[in-house]
Amino acid sequence: MKKFILLSMCSLIALTFKGQADIAEARSLAIGTTVTVTGIVTNGNEFGSIRYVEDGTAGIAAYPGADWSSWTEPIPGDEVTITGVLKDYNGLLEIDPITAVSIDSQGNDLPTPQIITPAQINENVEAELVTIENAVFVNAGQSFTSTTWEFNSNGESGVIYLRSGNPIIGELVPGGPVTLTAISSQFTFNVPANDGYQLLPRTMADIISDSPVNFVSPVSQTNLTTSGFELNWLTDASSNSIIKWGFSPDALDNVIDDNTQTTDHTLSISGLDAGTIIYATVCSVLGTDTIESNIGAYATVSNSSGTMDVFFNNTVDVSVSTGVDAVWTSNIHDTIIKYLDMAEISIDMAVYSNNNLNIVGALNDAHNSGIQVRVITEGSNNNISLSSLDPGITIVERTDGMGSGMHNKFFIVDPNSVDNSFVIQGSMNMTNTDMFQDYNNIIITQDQSLAKAYQLEFNEMWGSDGPVPNLSNSRFGPDKANNTPHNFIIGGRPVEMYFSPSDGTTAAIKKSVLSSDASFEFNLFVFTNNELRDAVLEVNDLFFVTPRGIIDNTSTTGSDYDALLAAGVDVQSHEGVPGLLHHKLAIVDQANPGSDPQVITGSHNWSSSAESVNDENTLIIHDATIANMYFQEFEARWAELVGLDELSAIGLTLYPNPASNMLYIDGVKENMSYDIISLSGQTIHSGGLIANERGEIDITSLPAALYLLKVSLPDHQTFLQGFVKSQY
Repeated sequence: MKKFILLSMCSLIALTFKGQADIAEARSLAIGTTVTVTGIVTNGNEFGSIRYVEDGTAGIAAYPGADWSSWTEPIPGDEVTITGVLKDYNGLLEIDPITAVSIDSQGNDLPTPQIITPAQINENVEAELVTIENAVFVNAGQSFTSTTWEFNSNGESGVIYLRSGNPIIGELVPGGPVTLTAISSQFTFNVPANDGYQLLPRTMADIISDSPVNFVSPVSQTNLTTSGFELNWLTDASSNSIIKWGFSPDALDNVIDDNTQTTDHTLSISGLDAGTIIYATVCSVLGTDTIESNIGAYATVSNSSGTMDVFFNNTVDVSVSTGVDAVWTSNIHDTIIKYLDMAEISIDMAVYSNNNLNIVGALNDAHNSGIQVRVITEGSNNNISLSSLDPGITIVERTDGMGSGMHNKFFIVDPNSVDNSFVIQGSMNMTNTDMFQDYNNIIITQDQSLAKAYQLEFNEMWGSDGPVPNLSNSRFGPDKANNTPHNFIIGGRPVEMYFSPSDGTTAAIKKSVLSSDASFEFNLFVFTNNELRDAVLEVNDLFFVTPRGIIDNTSTTGSDYDALLAAGVDVQSHEGVPGLLHHKLAIVDQANPGSDPQVITGSHNWSSSAESVNDENTLIIHDATIANMYFQEFEARWAELVGLDELSAIGLTLYPNPASNMLYIDGVKENMSYDIISLSGQTIHSGGLIANERGEIDITSLPAALYLLKVSLPDHQTFLQGFVKSQY
């Protein structure tokens, strides 16, 4: 947005309030000026609570805060008069805070969009409806996700941005030219704000195909083998089928075609080596019109063992094991070091936070043995252990300050080796707290194809595929591309892999969640993604599925904990309990091995920043045994929170749980007494209960921890229930 400099304090005072103005005049005033404007609302809740308003002279954004609860919520076609203060929000001029809103009339025609070119998406049309003709999306043939999407038009380029919750998300990206209508907006951290211009389409009605043939399904990879696979897609009109492929995205020199006119397209790529990654685009031609998908990366099945070893750093509940007990260890750093010590050629580490010197020592030992070691981390963290790395080991830091930044937690060992390629990933940072206090998981996979795919992502952040980084070519966050394979067969089990924010991870997680037909559990550090909340609520409405979940950070801004609880989801808060529940995991259909049991795990919190800003990685593993291992972890954490519920058998109800100050017991009868017992068996506090009165137990002085409440009856029977004393 434009910046205006006031030359004197007098002029500043004179401009702190301005009466009714047209929007063009309001836009010319100084930040901090109070203005009143009237115009037509051009959007609904597709972008959240923000509204864009035009009056024939210009447009402006109006932001009421999280919602419109203080006023009647405007809808498209409303003529509104808004009073508030001009604000610069990351380059966008908006009215915020709003002090007054009136709806003057409704059902008005929206302003006619200006026809512009991508190069004209700038300050002159900010907050106005615009149309781009002959726009072609770069990454066609896949589903829209919450991120930016590049398009070209007559030799110029631009981007659209889809916020989480936009109804376009999940729709297919057109493969041919479209007429694109949207609101012109801006988002940048730079000062002066001369970049970050983007278009905000509202619904698919803003993206009108100009082609007689269109994709009606994403491109899918099926029938994976060690020597090839099939690519499949659907179109809305009969057309031919073409695949262009190669070993580099810049050299798609091989062509496979079939002139059969069909809407259901399948072509095979064969003759490849095991553990190979290739790049391909698919096309369909109808007459003189061609649609073409994005260039996707695809992997063949490797000849590796495909073992997937799961480890937890706290106790698990093997009583629910279906045959293979989950493994927990109090020395999980030793497990990681064991695999790092197996490296023969290279180790790549991309970890958000680091202070464990044992891990650094293993990296130094590898480096001193002639093994290539490369390290990527988040620059905003102290990472105190990395100062002990050998000076010959190069570290690349993400330093843009966006979100949590480089939030990955993975290692890659010898990716080009068939038998010695490993990926170590999960929720755990290389810190003493994450390893020895908080609840975390890692999974170690021996698979060449997966290791190669992880190294592609690492190299994109590193900026090169060699030992020396190329910082000018290094890409993080929204600057990365969707350029890695997503589908694998590992040890006979289907595995999906996604990197954020480029790959549409939330859409993949949502698809997995919605596939539940028997059971669904989740252990999450943060849950603020409304799209995933709605998916869980949809599962909760199924007759045969009763979701259960634990969320740690339930008081963070935007937490979905209260909404889930209000909808009847059996969800527990872990907030205030010693040791953070740091998992980012969900388990689908572990209760029905004959269905499609899945585990979702990795570094990706269920939040908007994980989806749109942070560098993250996620695996979705289709395997009943692994799903049950993660269920053993879930049940252990669930039991710690919900504990034994023997009190209900004698008509007693204990609440709240967790509790910070007072515990209450309803249903007390004659001659009952209680003891509070630590998990080590020590009786900490005892007392009596008065019949027909609510029992009240002051636990303010107890340290935050897990406890048992034992209620004793006159006949010496005892009944137990676990409870959590939270920190606040």
